[in-house]
Amino acid sequence: MPRIEPEVREIFPPLETALELEPEELAPFVLKYLNALAEANTPIQKKDLVALNGPKLQEYAGERQEELGKALAEAWAWLVGATFIGEKTGVFDARSAELAALREAVRHARDRAETHEPGCPDLEGLRAYDRWVEKFQKSDSRWDNGDSYCYYIYRTTHRAAGDFLREIAPGYGQAKKTLLTAADSFKAEADALDSAERLLKADPPLADAQRNAGLWPMLAQARDYYAAAITQIEKALSIIE
Repeated sequence: MPRIEPEVREIFPPLETALELEPEELAPFVLKYLNALAEANTPIQKKDLVALNGPKLQEYAGERQEELGKALAEAWAWLVGATFIGEKTGVFDARSAELAALREAVRHARDRAETHEPGCPDLEGLRAYDRWVEKFQKSDSRWDNGDSYCYYIYRTTHRAAGDFLREIAPGYGQAKKTLLTAADSFKAEADALDSAERLLKADPPLADAQRNAGLWPMLAQARDYYAAAITQIEKALSIIE
């Protein structure tokens, strides 16, 4: 029986963006794809995913199938490391993966570690947002490639997180409403970041006091929506577990 393949372009971001993502950033999209296959009772093994064994995956990759296959392999390895997928069997367990994803979202958001080389901070979750807001509260702060990267990644992955929560919420009984509230907060976060695009345009100036004065409140609002989403996920986990 042929595998029922979901609409890849509706799950993954544009190919150029997907290929720029770190494994842990691409992983939520892979998880969503695997979940769609599991719902159709057509689970996929790692070898089939990495080999792009599906016409829609191949169409999505175009001439960059080798690059996408490598990226998917790295994302799969990250999911295994995060216990989203059984390492020995390679079998995707939807419910276990969903709960692991919720726990990982909370861990990422609440992470207080700051592992970085001098001058190269590597913060996660709310701490990263806090530093971002603080940066643009200063009139002379410059917009750089790192800001552009974070801006696009947050918009893309957190909007996808909201979609993911809406998909899984019906299966969690008393936690359904809480998960849907979290989904709404993720959407509001992404919408707040979208609203900042008018200040950034395609090629934002490196330093612009007027831009910064308008930008940081939008980032702060997005940060608060993100925090609200995480709080609701924590509440949902307390109900489920």
